[in-house]
Amino acid sequence: MELKKPNLKKYAKIGALSLLGLGGVTVAVDGVVITNPDEVNMILTAGSPTRYAPEGLSFKIPFYQSVYGATTSISEYEVPTSSVALQNGTVTAEDIQSSMFLQFNGTREEREQTLAQLRARMPDYEARITSLAEGALRDVVRLTIIASEDEDEGQTVTSQVRSGALNFLDSETVGDRVAERVQRSIDAVIPGTVIVGEGDTAEELPRLQIAEYRIGNFEFDSDYLSRRQTIADSRAAAEAARYQESEAER
Repeated sequence: MELKKPNLKKYAKIGALSLLGLGGVTVAVDGVVITNPDEVNMILTAGSPTRYAPEGLSFKIPFYQSVYGATTSISEYEVPTSSVALQNGTVTAEDIQSSMFLQFNGTREEREQTLAQLRARMPDYEARITSLAEGALRDVVRLTIIASEDEDEGQTVTSQVRSGALNFLDSETVGDRVAERVQRSIDAVIPGTVIVGEGDTAEELPRLQIAEYRIGNFEFDSDYLSRRQTIADSRAAAEAARYQESEAER
């Protein structure tokens, strides 16, 4: 009984057609651009901006053109948990968990302009903003420690640092201070404001805004808080005594 030889040409043809079909699908998929209402997608040709993709389904040249985009409604950027160097027992948490919510404001055209500036001035903006938040969190804790140590030693510190340190009593306040610092840095890169809403509900907002900053697993050491409260109580008592003296003299 003679065995049939495999038809190698047939199998080669099937394989070639399969590869061709797969390649065609890959090319077609790479050429599709889907832009949601809360997204802005910039089409780049050889790395240079060409146009913005309209909302919905559109197309680009596969592989030759690329997409640079962003979700322009609230987006979340994680800040590494190792971002705070714990010093002098001031902070009890060993892992600081935080996240930042970033939002592009304005009309679609204004958001497109903001994205264009981001690409030109801060192309790695997600990593940069995360780094800014990380540094701001360290600075907030550092300033608190500096003010605390200087006051204990009777040294002179600026009223701004001293009064600021007194307010660092909970994670919400710390988060507000971090957000303020990062917002100032962003405003320096993307300056200007836009009007959002109409009539009585209209608001003037930053073009690129820290909509919210959340920080968890963060609290100051109880001994540190007690020391801060003692300083605050002493100041309040001294202020009350001065007031009573002035009233008595009057």
